[in-house]
Amino acid sequence: MGIRVMIGDSSARAHALAAKYAQSDKVDSLVVAPGNDFIKWAIESQYEKEVIIASATLDDAHSFLHVAQQHRPNLIDIMQDDALAAGTVDKLQEYGFATFGATKA
Repeated sequence: MGIRVMIGDSSARAHALAAKYAQSDKVDSLVVAPGNDFIKWAIESQYEKEVIIASATLDDAHSFLHVAQQHRPNLIDIMQDDALAAGTVDKLQEYGFATFGATKA
């Protein structure tokens, strides 16, 4: 069984990063929050990986925590500026999620 990666962004950066993760044989599925329908369509059609578009508010760390608790990703990559400024990485790490991104501290 492969890993599930969660990406915190909805821009072209999220699409590019999702494509890179999808190229890995180790990744089975992606959760993109807030994401967009184009990311889902492009990754699922090109790489045949499951993509879940989850609802999250970019400047609300608790909304990302809720998504992580619901989908239980093995790795979380937060890159969106508002999410980083809101302390999302700090919050997710506080709850034990393996999270990549700049901390607020």
